[in-house]
Amino acid sequence: MPPRGVKSPKRQRQYAKIKQSARKRGTSEARAEELAARVVNKQRSKSGETKGSAKKKTAAKKSAAKRSSTKTSAKSSSRRAKPARGTRSTGAKSRTRTTAAKTRRKSSGSSRSSSRSKPSRSKKK
Repeated sequence: MPPRGVKSPKRQRQYAKIKQSARKRGTSEARAEELAARVVNKQRSKSGETKGSAKKKTAAKKSAAKRSSTKTSAKSSSRRAKPARGTRSTGAKSRTRTTAAKTRRKSSGSSRSSSRSKPSRSKKK
């Protein structure tokens, strides 16, 4: 027997189908009825077929509208969320600094090594 509020044939079919599939899996009759009722009631509340769901939806819409009206840019800088400190270990350099240092070393190192390895040629007359 479907839950009390279920009046539409669609939900009755849904209840019967879920109950039948639960029985096929080997659950008891009582457990199959409970599962089917829970699923059907959940679907009904999501789609707004229950009494309480309409109230919840309007309250949710109001709170969502309220949240969207307060933007982060409108808050003062002291009230905005700040990134967590201490994410890096002390003494660790940021990625941009380390990559910049590597490129400096490469460019300066290559010029030195090329001047050392090649003997200077002077013009002979």
